[in-house]
Amino acid sequence: MKCLYKTTYPLAIMLSVGSVCASAHDFTPDVNPAGLPSAFTKTTLASSVASASTTDTVTLTVSVTPSDATGYITFMDGPTVLGAAPLSSGAASFTAVLTEGTHNLSAKYNGAPAYKDSMSQPVTLTVETSDYGSWTSGACGRGTASYLLDSGTFTEQGATYTTSTDSDSAVCVTGSDAALVLEQPTITTSGESSSNEESSFFGLNAAVLNYDGGNLTIHGGSITSTGMGANSVFAYGSGVISVSDTTMKATADGGHAVFAAGGGTIIANNVDALTTGASSSVVGTDRGSGTVIVHGGTYKATGMRSAGIYSTGTITASDATFTTTNAEVVVLEGSNVVTLDNVTLNGISDLDEHRGVFLYQSMSGDADNSECGVGSCFTMTGGVFNYTDTSNTSETATDNCAAFVVANQTGTMTLNDVEVNNSCPTLLLSALNKHWDYKGGIANFTANGVKLAGDVIVDDVSTADITLAHSDLQPSELKGAINTDNTASSVSLTLDAESQWLVTGTSYLTSLTDTDTTYSNIRCATEDCKVYVDGTEIEIQ
Repeated sequence: MKCLYKTTYPLAIMLSVGSVCASAHDFTPDVNPAGLPSAFTKTTLASSVASASTTDTVTLTVSVTPSDATGYITFMDGPTVLGAAPLSSGAASFTAVLTEGTHNLSAKYNGAPAYKDSMSQPVTLTVETSDYGSWTSGACGRGTASYLLDSGTFTEQGATYTTSTDSDSAVCVTGSDAALVLEQPTITTSGESSSNEESSFFGLNAAVLNYDGGNLTIHGGSITSTGMGANSVFAYGSGVISVSDTTMKATADGGHAVFAAGGGTIIANNVDALTTGASSSVVGTDRGSGTVIVHGGTYKATGMRSAGIYSTGTITASDATFTTTNAEVVVLEGSNVVTLDNVTLNGISDLDEHRGVFLYQSMSGDADNSECGVGSCFTMTGGVFNYTDTSNTSETATDNCAAFVVANQTGTMTLNDVEVNNSCPTLLLSALNKHWDYKGGIANFTANGVKLAGDVIVDDVSTADITLAHSDLQPSELKGAINTDNTASSVSLTLDAESQWLVTGTSYLTSLTDTDTTYSNIRCATEDCKVYVDGTEIEIQ
């Protein structure tokens, strides 16, 4: 299972299984929502090694019984939280590079409605110092760096790193054997990028850049950039950046906060990030893909066309808040992935792009990989999605607001027990967007235990496949009309018996699958509404 996040140590994504184990404590059971006692659990921690150096990676592996327990594991070094990872089939793993000294490592299963929490016994690990590196300056990636580490291990606390030179990073790590730890740094840049494209694709002019380097860790402190194309932190290639409890602010156009490309990896834990320029999505990836893992923190973008999350790779987030004021709150371009757990999304897009969550393909070549198979995959479990936009005056549907949009490709959206507050008349739009003029939308929309409001609009070259199902907590509900203009190439709806469709206008479906064959869970919410399935009206209440 992929490691999710990190606080004070560098880490990498790994899948290894450990060999040194410790048993677990048990805790008093809770009561789950169904009123039944929560099941006892046992958490066992293993380390891949018994000793390591300051440049070695250490993989911690956890197993939880019963193996069908769900939720998250928090990894600890004494009282310090290293990070967390989700359980999959009763297992989770986390990889880190640790500082010199003796580490008392432990893991806590945080519990779930049907399972009580439990804590492992500690595993002791001794870490010895490896070769030390030192600062230099010079070429890094496509530009230069004022503070450059290209080999060895280096740690510094409470220092200031500043540059006003164009296309110059304040801090850069390059070279696979370089490992840098900055505690409570103050990092400031004001130089301009010589190329917006190279800033987005390669990290040119980023305040902090890891360009094919080893591990770069930042704990605390602040990163401020005011120049065009100055991303706060940027990981490229084999570079891995772990940043925690840090404040970031990028104020110019093209200045993202947390950004990866070319396969780079960033783990952000409890970061407070703000971007104010145009085309400055606060968390994202670009050409060549990348992995960004977020846990906790607040992320806000106020510039035009600046999303909260922009994925051309794989982005996961948990227990964080993303807010936008002039763009979509989540964008997936191409066959890529965004997975959210207990996240709050606040989208206000009425000044520019009238979309909340947007899955599309631009055919620019920036997003042609296939982590998700065919098309984009957006999954949100728990949390809240607040979408505030009422723009609905254009005769062109793609110019009006919509909470969820799929355009020019296949898009799969899955909502599990999410609170959705939608002020827009349109809930879901599947359509050709002529700005890219590639092909229609193929929307696969599934809601498990979610109450939804708004209409579904599908144009004549697009399709929508909608599923409403109950979760362990509640049934799903849709209040709205589907394909009112009868324009869709195809629209299907699947309902389980517990879920409901409250019809607010005459609707046209290509197919309907309802576990309740009497259709008692489909009811008119307005006068004279009708539902047609493959051209035939069905009888509803």
